[in-house]
Amino acid sequence: MGKLCSIYEKQFLQFSDIVPYVDNDWTLTKSPLLASILLGIGPQIEAMTKIIFNALGFTTEKNKPGFWDYYPELNQKRMFTSHSVILKNSAYQGYKILHPFNELGSNTDNVMWWEAYNKLKHSLPEGLEYGSLQNTIHGLAALSSLLHIAYEIKLNLTKERDFILDSKNWHITNLGVFEGRNEWPPVQNPLHKILDWKSELFFFDNVLTLRV
Repeated sequence: MGKLCSIYEKQFLQFSDIVPYVDNDWTLTKSPLLASILLGIGPQIEAMTKIIFNALGFTTEKNKPGFWDYYPELNQKRMFTSHSVILKNSAYQGYKILHPFNELGSNTDNVMWWEAYNKLKHSLPEGLEYGSLQNTIHGLAALSSLLHIAYEIKLNLTKERDFILDSKNWHITNLGVFEGRNEWPPVQNPLHKILDWKSELFFFDNVLTLRV
């Protein structure tokens, strides 16, 4: 899954070389390429959510469960909505914090990028208008978050499920350490975490256990 995410991130960064996401309005900037990326990451988000759902021992009786069948159980103690990522770019004074699962769509029971993905998928070609910087960046942030959450869970499978689900047990890795700087703290910082898979777009700000 990490390799697929890397492909979509590279496509996005190639687009950003021409239409920089820092210099353009995220809501108004739209492109068929962004729509294509959003269409690609939607199934990956659903698959990663299913993997986490199964890894934590949840089951469902639905024949064809989808993202919103997994989400309520996994977010019952705000594991998802409290999760944040940090968008890499020095133009944002070193960081821009995103909460991809906390961006509500027109339906407050949905999240913005997932609502956009479904409208895009089911209403082509008119749905191409949902291929915006706003929806695509947050969709990529959500997929990266799910990969990161899955990695953290893998390291903590011996812990009780309720412990893992509870946002109170996900630690913020000291935003104050790098506030106002143009780069992430050096690798030797004890709160810096290195993933098996590395995002080209995001740093991760939540860890389930602090590691030194």
